[in-house]
Amino acid sequence: MDETDKRKLTSNRSYLVKNIYKPMSVVDKLMEERIITDGMKQDIEAERTNDDRNRKLLDIIPRRGPKAFEEFLKALVRTDNEFSAEQISPGAGQKYREVMTSSQKGMVSPSEENHQFPPPVIALPTRWPTEQDCVTDFVVKECGDAAKVLWNSDTCYKMMGKPRGRVLLFNNFVIVDYKEKIDGEWKTKLQKREGTIKDEESLRRLFEQLHFDVEVKKDRKLNQMREDIKEEKDRPFHKTADCFILVFLSHGSSDGIYGIDGKVLPTAEVKSSFNNRNFSSMTNKPKLIFIQACRGDTYDSGANSADSVADAKQSFGALNLNVPEPETLDQPDSKVEKAPSDADMFVANATTQDYVSFRNMRYGSWFIQALVFVFRNYACQAELLHMLTLVNKLVSEGRALDSEKKIAVAVSEFNSTLRHQFYFFPGLTETAVHSPQN
Repeated sequence: MDETDKRKLTSNRSYLVKNIYKPMSVVDKLMEERIITDGMKQDIEAERTNDDRNRKLLDIIPRRGPKAFEEFLKALVRTDNEFSAEQISPGAGQKYREVMTSSQKGMVSPSEENHQFPPPVIALPTRWPTEQDCVTDFVVKECGDAAKVLWNSDTCYKMMGKPRGRVLLFNNFVIVDYKEKIDGEWKTKLQKREGTIKDEESLRRLFEQLHFDVEVKKDRKLNQMREDIKEEKDRPFHKTADCFILVFLSHGSSDGIYGIDGKVLPTAEVKSSFNNRNFSSMTNKPKLIFIQACRGDTYDSGANSADSVADAKQSFGALNLNVPEPETLDQPDSKVEKAPSDADMFVANATTQDYVSFRNMRYGSWFIQALVFVFRNYACQAELLHMLTLVNKLVSEGRALDSEKKIAVAVSEFNSTLRHQFYFFPGLTETAVHSPQN
């Protein structure tokens, strides 16, 4: 394998470890092409978790000769890991996709073949954010009859309740920023997160149409957020709910998420609070966390980009937008191995570690508005991991100016310990549960 291809694997390793689905299916494809030996397969299979199997596979591939990279891409595409192949090598899906039915892949029986989701037809904007796409009067597209077999399948998390569950949304609009001496007195300066109301409105409309009850907590101090989280976990409703969603719209720091008092709620504490051990009423059920906040104060200037400052200014001016504002930090991802108590969790961040995220003062944040756009258009047929890959793509289309008036870019990020496929199944409901206010 040449050095360029090795670098592609290395630079995308964290993503591949978390997102290659059913790694042993990939291994079987590679065995057919004599890239992986039987002994190597046994070594990979002996690993404890899918993440560990993916790590082992990624350790082996670079040592398996000049054809290994191309065959690895083919194996990913042909085992329903096309998004991972596209992450490594854009265009790999179209290049290596085979015309093959799901029953031929061994995924479903031939009798189920005609009832599977059709492949999503994806059409994303080439600029982000755009006025016509950041709207709040949208209608979420609903599933058709083809979704019903998958809706009842054991391969997916159960999402049948009405409501499915609760969304707890923290929206911190005014944040204590710093103290300044004015006329001989120290006065607290406040920083407003302009545009966050648009995010809140968009998320409420989105999740209500996805059959969730939404509760918004505005301008909360650190201790108030902790009390809200404890109160949420104690609700009897969660025992019969299908799913729980937590959203933060705030500034942040290297340690976590800011309350309006400038004190930080560690991201690690948030994740621990809602894992299977500490949120027992939601054990074995999906828990999704979306965080709109920066994860550092570094601007990403991008690589190999032909964009200029003039291009960025033109794109803002054409929409009469304010230059998007950077926000300030979140929590670095832990490299400690996941314990079983941390299964069934999904965490998405507005940006990668050490970098700023961007929020447009008129149309909302790049990440939240991308999330809403993708979910409202594709939740009717696309799986969660696939949709967040599209969100990553959309966020990366944004352009801003940093403090030195240079081009700045961003990309969102997600990590998953989900053990089944996750579909929202908008429009499909069956089970009525008691009031989510309880």
